[in-house]
Amino acid sequence: MEQLPFSLEHVNSSTVAAVCDSRSAVGEGLVWDVAKQRLVWVDIEGKRLYQWAWGSDSATVETLPERIGCVALTETEAVVAAFEEGFAIYLPGEGIKKRLEGDYAQDEQKLLRLNDGKVDRQGRFVAGGFNGDGADGPDWPAAVGVFRIGPDGLVKRLIDEDVSCANSICFSPDGNTMYFTDSPKRKLLRFAYGDDTLCMSDGEVVADLDEIGIEEGVFDGACVDAEGCIWVCICFGEKVLRIDPARKEVVQMIDVPVRRPTCPVLAGPDLDILFITSIGPGIAEQPELTKCPLSGSLFAIRVGVPGVEDPLCALQADA
Repeated sequence: MEQLPFSLEHVNSSTVAAVCDSRSAVGEGLVWDVAKQRLVWVDIEGKRLYQWAWGSDSATVETLPERIGCVALTETEAVVAAFEEGFAIYLPGEGIKKRLEGDYAQDEQKLLRLNDGKVDRQGRFVAGGFNGDGADGPDWPAAVGVFRIGPDGLVKRLIDEDVSCANSICFSPDGNTMYFTDSPKRKLLRFAYGDDTLCMSDGEVVADLDEIGIEEGVFDGACVDAEGCIWVCICFGEKVLRIDPARKEVVQMIDVPVRRPTCPVLAGPDLDILFITSIGPGIAEQPELTKCPLSGSLFAIRVGVPGVEDPLCALQADA
C-alpha cells in the first residue's frame, strides 16, 4: 500500500489547514472509527481507500477494484462498501468478499453509482446514488435510489422516489431524524426517521441555499455534532456551514481554501476536529487548480463543539 504524509501540526481553531496532500479526484465518505482511533475516507473516481491512525505521520492508500462512494465500518476489519456496482463486503488488503443483492440499475455507460451514506443510530447502513447523466445540468435526471441495509444484509429502498445526487445523509443524536439532500435542488431536508419507508414529500426544508444567499454551490456531505447541529459542505461554494435545525439558521460559516469541499466529519479523541475532503485533479479543471492548488487534499480545523460517535454497521461480515 502507498503511504502519504499526514500532519496535524498546523491545525488550529482559526483557519482550515491541509493535513494530507491526498490529491483525490473526488475525496468523500469520511468516517471516524472511535474504537480504533482511525480516520477512513475514499476517492470515488480515483478508486482509492484511505486510512489514517491517530498519532501516525502517514496515511495508507489502497487501490480498489471499482469506484466507491462511501463505507460503513464494522466490528471486524471488513467494511461494507458502497461500490458503483452496489453494496459489498470488502476486506482491506484482500478484496471483495461478498456482493449484497439489491436494486442497482446500471446502464452500459455506467453513469449510475452509489454515492453518499452513513450508518444510522440502529446500525443500519443508508446510502444513496449519483446519476452521472446530465450532472450539473439544469435538468439533471432523477434515476437513482436511496437504500438501507439491515443486519440481515437485505438491501431495501428507503425513499420512495428516485433522486439525481443523494447527499448530506446523517442522523440526529437521538436517531429520530434523518437529514438528506438531492444536491441539485439546493435544499437540505429532514425526515422523521424510524423503520418505515420515507416519502420524499414528507421532507421538511431545514435550509435553502437561495434563502441563505449562497448563489453558487450545492449541499454535499454532512455530519452532526453533540448539540444537534449539522455541519455540511457547500460544494462549488468554498464553505462549510453549521446549521441549527431547530431554528433553521446558519450559526457558523467556515471558509475552505478549495472551491469544492465535499464531506466533513468530527473526529479525533475528543471528536472536536472537523476534517474535510475535497475534489481535485482529474475532475477540477486547470483554472480551478491554479486558483486552489490544494484541491483534492484533506483539511482540518478545530471547532468548539464535539461530534457524536457514529455506530458501527450491524451487518455481520459473513451476512
